Amino acid sequence: MLILIDKLFRDLIVPEAAIEAEILHLKTREEIRDQSAADEVIEYMDAIDAKASGMLTHLSIFAAIAGFIQQTEHSGGFLAQALLVEFIFLLFLTIVCLRCLRILTTPRAMTNSDDMFRYNIKEMLYRRRLYIFVHEAGGLVTLSIIATTLFSYLN
Repeated sequence: MLILIDKLFRDLIVPEAAIEAEILHLKTREEIRDQSAADEVIEYMDAIDAKASGMLTHLSIFAAIAGFIQQTEHSGGFLAQALLVEFIFLLFLTIVCLRCLRILTTPRAMTNSDDMFRYNIKEMLYRRRLYIFVHEAGGLVTLSIIATTLFSYLN
């Protein structure tokens, strides 16, 4: 499933112009700081991993809440259907969030260090954009679940 997500979205989400701009930005920062650009990419990936881990916990908890409330909702009406849609969307976000936690590897065919660096930057930008999507969509679905739950208990 994660490979399918990558094939569908990687080139669409991270255009070549974004890679070139990030390389230029990192090389400029490398001249100013004592840290190499490659080390900065790894540090940034670690930050994304930490944030994605927290988001994965949040999504898992809310998926459990939405699933539980959906099962206890006996009316079978709009609220039960809304919770089911929210639950399915949370599962999708969880899968995308898991992609942010993938171990960083480069293809075996790459032997040139510039190609490896370019690949790692593309991966970093891809994970960053996936995480931003999960973070924003996760916040919206969380608010939606809270509103649906409150509405179901008020009726």
